Formats: sequence, structure tokens, C-alpha cells
Amino acid sequence: MRLILLLPVMAVLILLLALALLWLPLPAPFPAPGSHARNLPAAIITGSVGLVGLSGWLLYAISLFAQAGRVLDPALGPAGLTSQSYMLFGRAYHGTLRGRTVEVYYQPSRGPWPALLDVHVSANLPARAAIGLSRPWLDCRDCPRVELQEQGLDQLEVYTQDAVWVKRLAAAPQGRAALERLMFDQAISGFRELAAQSYLAARPSHAHCAGAIPSLARRPVHYGPGG
Repeated sequence: MRLILLLPVMAVLILLLALALLWLPLPAPFPAPGSHARNLPAAIITGSVGLVGLSGWLLYAISLFAQAGRVLDPALGPAGLTSQSYMLFGRAYHGTLRGRTVEVYYQPSRGPWPALLDVHVSANLPARAAIGLSRPWLDCRDCPRVELQEQGLDQLEVYTQDAVWVKRLAAAPQGRAALERLMFDQAISGFRELAAQSYLAARPSHAHCAGAIPSLARRPVHYGPGG
């Protein structure tokens, strides 16, 4: 928002500068105020200042986006995940935590578009499923919807190829606790979408929740026939 507000502020300042160069009395070699001869030097100076200002704004914007893209480095770097550039200003993190392959993809906020954080954790899962507070955008959108009867979880929208497995997951104390922690506990994780197949994918609602990724990877996520 601050970056966007700088544009009209800069435009107003440049306009004031142009008016001052046209109408204020200035020492020689400037022509008389309001004269036709004053137009050319006023236009040159105003254009030069505007070009410098716009260049500075672009450099500032690039710097902000670059810094925002690395906001997760303090949380994921010490956990042993390596990072690389992703989608221009974003970052991609790859590594292993407690024997699980972890992939994190982060894109900082871009004007009206909020920051996006996708987390993939390898897991031994027996079925495909997508879970969200609204219709999930992640995998399994073509799966039939399943209603959960457990209190507190009935507001989730669940789509899966294996309704029996998902209902067992929601009914088991460990599974229910995991769903509540990942879907509702804003202070710890803030996850709002989950997709399960050969890995566990999560889309948090806030990027600052990335600090919970190492703990997420350490927790068991296998809820198969014996789990």
C-alpha cells in the first residue's frame, strides 16, 4: 500500500515543481515568469526530475519485493532448507525435515494480490483428499464432497476419493487434533487448505505462519489402516 501511495504523492510534487518553474520568479538565465520562453526549460527540468523520481520508485519497488520474497529465510534457513528464486520475486525452498521431503513456494504480496504460500510435505497417505474452509483450490476438486459430523469440523468442505478414510481421520483423536491445528489455530499455523495424495500440501492464509512448517514436518501425518 505504501508503495502505491508514493505514486500520487510523487505526481503531485512534480506538478507543483512544474507550476513553480513556470510562474515563480527565478534568477537568470531563466526567462520571465509566465513567458513562452519559460516553457522549454520548465519542461526539461520537470521531465528530468520526473524520470529520476520514477526510476527511484522502480528501484524502491524492486528492493521491497526482493526483501519480501526472503521474509521466510529466518524460519526456513535454520531448518536446513535451501532456497532459490521463484516466480521473479518469490522464493522456493527444498530440503528434508526428519526424513520428510519438504517443498515450500512463496510469492510476496503484489498490490491487490495477497501473499501466497504453498507447502508440500511428503507423507504416506492412502487416498486423495482436499480440505478447506471453502471450496478448496488444491488437488481433488473432481472428487465427491464428504460431510464430516464431528463438532467443530462440520464447517469444513471436504472432497475425497475415499470417504471412509477421511471420516476415520476426523474421528481419530490424533487426526482430529491435526485438522483443528492446521485449519483453525491461527496462532500456530493458520492453514486454510489441505490436499492429500502422495504428499501433504498446505496453503496457509498468512505467510508469517511459515514458522510452523518445521514442526508440521516433524508431526506424524500417516493415518492409514493402522494409523
